[in-house]
Amino acid sequence: MWQLSDVLAAAGEAPMTAYSAGEDNSFVVVQRQEPMEPHVLGLFQLLNMDNHTGLPPWLAIDERRGMRLAIVTALKNKSVSWMEPVKTYTQMKLTFENRQELEDSSGRIVKVICLH
Repeated sequence: MWQLSDVLAAAGEAPMTAYSAGEDNSFVVVQRQEPMEPHVLGLFQLLNMDNHTGLPPWLAIDERRGMRLAIVTALKNKSVSWMEPVKTYTQMKLTFENRQELEDSSGRIVKVICLH
């Protein structure tokens, strides 16, 4: 059975918990995550709007058409700008801030890996 510590070690991540043993029992001290800039991971494809390639293949054709229309509209309205070639990735790693937590809380910053 895999444990979270095994998965984090396999991914090359720092452990989220540090264990300390007391005289009577054990307790867990949770490390506070630091905010990080989003970055992409995994496999990539080149996005080409002219020949309809690079969008996620697991989406239905109607969903891909909707995404393509949204992208073309955003480019035309200049609400999005990019320079070719545009790469689409299967994963993105980023942090979220839970503003309902206290400022010094270990749960204030949460690291997330988004998969396709």
